[in-house]
Amino acid sequence: MYSADLIEVKGDISLESVQIYPPTAEESCFKVLQIGSIQPCHMHVGSRITLSGSISLDAKQFEINLLQGYSDADDIAFHFNLHFDSRTIVKNHRRNGQWGQEENQSFPSSMPLKPGSSFNLEITCYSDKYTVNRSFIKSKIRSI
Repeated sequence: MYSADLIEVKGDISLESVQIYPPTAEESCFKVLQIGSIQPCHMHVGSRITLSGSISLDAKQFEINLLQGYSDADDIAFHFNLHFDSRTIVKNHRRNGQWGQEENQSFPSSMPLKPGSSFNLEITCYSDKYTVNRSFIKSKIRSI
């Protein structure tokens, strides 16, 4: 399993907070993250990231990427993408320039993530996978 060194958030949302547990010695557990920016996160087995914010009223999609490096060619340990227009959750990873087998899931009937609403997402790193809010998103994506 690869850990992730960086987090990138893109799309039609605004973030209020990003909390990383446990924090490393060189970073606090609370970060301010601008949409589209890439920031250190140091994810490893047992760590988790909690993101809180709001989804734009006219949102089409947003994505969260846990990255190995700053280059577009670097590995992506976990890719999580919500498509509001098709009501689909996409999860994947990329290693050595090759995407893994994409997992697609239709939104559950009680999907709490909706345009115009606030949200809290928690991503947890296990030895063989990343999970996202286990209560409503089935995540079996294997990490790289």
